[in-house]
Amino acid sequence: MQFLKILYWCLLAFVAALFTYGNWVSVPVKLWGGLIAETNLPALLLFTFLVGFLPTMAYQHAVR
Repeated sequence: MQFLKILYWCLLAFVAALFTYGNWVSVPVKLWGGLIAETNLPALLLFTFLVGFLPTMAYQHAVR
């Protein structure tokens, strides 16, 4: 069973690497005051994932 868990995480890392390689483009992000930030799409997606995941994980640890 441990082998399947390792295989799953390796496959997930491989798919994430392929996505990052295929979508390495700069995207403009409009900020307050007319500012525009140019960032890479994979970095933007990682940031938005962490913004949603970390508060939920902190809440779950606090409830426990």
